[in-house]
Amino acid sequence: MRRCDPEGCLTRVVEQFTTGDRIKIVSGAFAEFVTTVEHIDPDRRLHVLLDLLGRQTKVQVDPSMAILHR
Repeated sequence: MRRCDPEGCLTRVVEQFTTGDRIKIVSGAFAEFVTTVEHIDPDRRLHVLLDLLGRQTKVQVDPSMAILHR
């Protein structure tokens, strides 16, 4: 689903996430990773754990960079 910003340009609607949701990161350095939301900051940043180089690493993800994984 898309909407227009004040200048009339299309913008992506950010999904609402909750702790425990399975998400797929769709842009940025971690695109294509599928993970679970561990925590959500008051400013809506998602905290997730990614398996990087064989270690679990905590990463913050902007919600506009993720979609619910079905």
